[in-house]
Amino acid sequence: MSVNGSYALEKNENVEAFLKALGFNDERINKFVSNKPTITLTHSGNTLEIVSKGNDETKNTLTLGSPSNYTLASGFELEVNLTISGNTGKGTLKKGTNTGEITIEFGDNGITETFSIGGNSCKRTYKRV
Repeated sequence: MSVNGSYALEKNENVEAFLKALGFNDERINKFVSNKPTITLTHSGNTLEIVSKGNDETKNTLTLGSPSNYTLASGFELEVNLTISGNTGKGTLKKGTNTGEITIEFGDNGITETFSIGGNSCKRTYKRV
């Protein structure tokens, strides 16, 4: 299955609490949660390009298997180290001294992202469009 394609956000689970634990202020949390982006993924070789269009547009390019900077639509920056094997992406997240994990499940109908840092986790579900 190809991860390439466009995906629209369907739902968030526990995102507000997760962002609060990362140090987001209420204004940034509200901006992030109110954003209903469509993301476009392009996987080629050892890179994954992610273009997110919603309230703002962001473009991030991850070098798979290596630490890469990732900027959220809210302007918040993380370091991500992701690998993709089959229909699953797994890796680590880092923001300052906080470290955690990311898992992305790719399916025919969409993707599910699960993030966890410091005992806090959240999930974002997207449908393929």
